[in-house]
Amino acid sequence: YLIIVLYVTYLISNVVQEDIFKIPILVLPENGDYLQKNKISLTWNEMEYQNLSYEIQIAEDFRFKNITYYQSSARHAYYLDASLNPDQKYYWRIRAIINGEKKSWSFPHYFYTTEIKEITS
Repeated sequence: YLIIVLYVTYLISNVVQEDIFKIPILVLPENGDYLQKNKISLTWNEMEYQNLSYEIQIAEDFRFKNITYYQSSARHAYYLDASLNPDQKYYWRIRAIINGEKKSWSFPHYFYTTEIKEITS
């Protein structure tokens, strides 16, 4: 319930007179998921527009002052091609670019990275 209230508040304060259907909805990873630091896969709802691309940001803080990773992608899913630091909390968000016009950022989600260690006997 709190997530829904925060998301609606975010939309009201940051999306003035913009079509909210042009803002991607983050699907996976869900908030609080643990992911291997070198196997990060991001997915969001697929949007049906011509001349559509996406921007992806990953940061160590909720306000995205310290952006760790940035990429443009033309798909509704993205496999991160860089390794992130282990045992770290990261925030991620997406925004659509439709016909060259940048839309508002999605409400951020967060995940944690882990590192699988080999067990030797």
